[in-house]
Amino acid sequence: MIPIRCMIMYLPLLISLLSCYSDAQQPLSKIPAGPIQPPPANPAQPPQPSPAPLEPSSPLPLSPAPAIPTGSQTTSMTTKIILGQVKMNAALLTCAAIIEPMSCQNPLFFGTGPLAYNELVLMKGNDAKPPTTPPPGGKPAVPPSAQQVNDFRYGWITEQTIIDIKARGFNSIKIKFGFWLVGEYKEFSSPRDFIEQIMRWTDKHDIGVYLTYAAVFGCQNFQPVANCPNNLIEWGVEPNRQKNIDTIVKVWELFKSHPSLMAINPLYEPSLLGANNIMLTSYYTDIMTILQKSNFDRLFVISPLVEKRFDDIEIKTWCESAKKMPNFLISMSSYLYWEAAFDSEKKLEDEITRRGDFLSKNKDCNIIVDEWSVALKVQMTQGKLGELAEKQQQAYDKASKGTVYGPFNTTTVPNVPDIFSYTSVVDNGIIKGTPVLSPFVAK
Repeated sequence: MIPIRCMIMYLPLLISLLSCYSDAQQPLSKIPAGPIQPPPANPAQPPQPSPAPLEPSSPLPLSPAPAIPTGSQTTSMTTKIILGQVKMNAALLTCAAIIEPMSCQNPLFFGTGPLAYNELVLMKGNDAKPPTTPPPGGKPAVPPSAQQVNDFRYGWITEQTIIDIKARGFNSIKIKFGFWLVGEYKEFSSPRDFIEQIMRWTDKHDIGVYLTYAAVFGCQNFQPVANCPNNLIEWGVEPNRQKNIDTIVKVWELFKSHPSLMAINPLYEPSLLGANNIMLTSYYTDIMTILQKSNFDRLFVISPLVEKRFDDIEIKTWCESAKKMPNFLISMSSYLYWEAAFDSEKKLEDEITRRGDFLSKNKDCNIIVDEWSVALKVQMTQGKLGELAEKQQQAYDKASKGTVYGPFNTTTVPNVPDIFSYTSVVDNGIIKGTPVLSPFVAK
């Protein structure tokens, strides 16, 4: 039984959703203005920062079922995932469009100093300072050239990599990208041609591609992949906000001809430190409205505030907003082993159970567990790690729209620990799988 106070809390949302549902049958231009309702504030959470004034937004359109691509791809895996006939089962490919030296360890990135924190620091050399303390490792005395980084990419991921991933049972891949994917920025090595090549391989081998915008104008979190040049989170401040919207539109226009393009996430793991739900709903609404006018027919993946993942109150309204939208998914990452709070077997087991129960309660919600892994952070036996891995798989299988395992591989160097990639946990017998068909060979 739903308490009366909760019914009153969600009454405006329900009225808004019913109104949007009836308006979904009208032309987009006739849908009344005003953003969808954001999730209600959680009293247990700290106060959220007040957003900067935002331009008026159209409501997030309630889309009809995505159109089935024509031609030879009418029964493609991408189409089946988009239509919900098959769950997403993706592997994260690191360093395809953003170089994270800790996630694709290679002699090119090693040296005597600290390991480069992100691509921005890597390409600028020793004078660049990361926003937080970099992880241990090594950094080259001379920054690699853009050509060296480009050469590395073409060896790190090949057509055989795509074949290996499919042979292991994955039906899709996830790639994180930054704003420089669609622009000319001298401080980065442009990955555009390489991503085009990957898309050709995935077209050929019937593997879906999920693109997520992880390094944005203005920063959305302080993770290494975000490439933040400072300690400020200003992705939602103009002109950054509009530049980020424009970037997503350009990415869609650039890659929409590829049948393997399966999904786009316009903001990877936004932090409460620089966002609130009003900002997020407005941003997602504006992007979706523009994309629909450009005949967007793939999956639109949104990330709630990263600090509020698996929160029972937070998820309610996002789920309601997604319920009538078959091409709208909610992303929740689940890197348990990197969260300081879970520093024992018991805490890990309890949290895995809690997240599994959460997914069961929300089985009708369009959720993907967007990146999970098994790692050796907690000192456990191989058998115990295997038990926890199996429990995680059972828990996350309850996500209605699928999962992303990440990353697929993290190192090219013999005797350098690769402690949390898919290939490492398979090769160490922690989870079941098949051996790597063709390991990376450094050029």
